[in-house]
Amino acid sequence: MPWHWSTQLTALGFAGPAEQLSRLIDWKLQSPQQRRLEQQEEATIQRQFTIELRVDYADNEKNQAMRLACQQAAQHLNATAVLLSDGQRPQIAVFSDDFYSGREEIELVSGTIQAGLDSIGGDANDSPVSNELLNAFEGT
Repeated sequence: MPWHWSTQLTALGFAGPAEQLSRLIDWKLQSPQQRRLEQQEEATIQRQFTIELRVDYADNEKNQAMRLACQQAAQHLNATAVLLSDGQRPQIAVFSDDFYSGREEIELVSGTIQAGLDSIGGDANDSPVSNELLNAFEGT
């Protein structure tokens, strides 16, 4: 017997006309249960943003300046994402990669607080920085 859509619908347990099937599908899609599922999917969807930069310098000293620029940009992006978050902490990864040495992670904070204290002549032990602020920077 050749394939026909009506035999396929009968095999699925529906024996009515195609118009009824269309209305049944529409009715099912408008059900409160389906709406709840759609709302849950929208609420938990994740989005990944990617920025990729490729450079080719003859002087390797310029790579250090680019690492610092990437670190600062990542700090800004992370702070913005934390402020916009709906309770779930965003994840961020910053790294450089080349053919010879492979992937090198760029630390997001790497002594930022201590560098700030050093610039004003303070010490981490006598700083007015709260533990909450330290934890926010360290991501704990």
